[in-house]
Amino acid sequence: MRGGFKKGLSAIISVVFLFVALKSMAAEVPTCDVRQDKKLIPTDPALCESLHDAVRDPSGLALDKYEAVLSQFLGNYCHRNAAAGWVRDKKLRNTGPFITSHKDGEWQGRAFGVHAPVVIWYSPEAIEWIRENR
Repeated sequence: MRGGFKKGLSAIISVVFLFVALKSMAAEVPTCDVRQDKKLIPTDPALCESLHDAVRDPSGLALDKYEAVLSQFLGNYCHRNAAAGWVRDKKLRNTGPFITSHKDGEWQGRAFGVHAPVVIWYSPEAIEWIRENR
């Protein structure tokens, strides 16, 4: 009987330790607030225009140079320029499968994406192709 008590107590201590550890780890993870006070739109149209041609020609630069230009283009929200013909997708898109099941009278879902859902912006050429071919 005494051995069973020690095992049970050990299991309880392990569960409490795990709970405390997970809770402290969760406290360290920053939260993502989807509500933004600042609109995420291009703020420097001249910069976006200067990056336009290089971004449209990936083979025109060495990979490391192209990645730097693309990072600058995306980081300055140049791809969110509706005036230049970029179009925002109407929906959020999952980055991987989202599987649902009906269990005990309720729908349950689980995402298997690599990160949170994303907003897609289509280039003028891409949206033109979609409109013509869909």
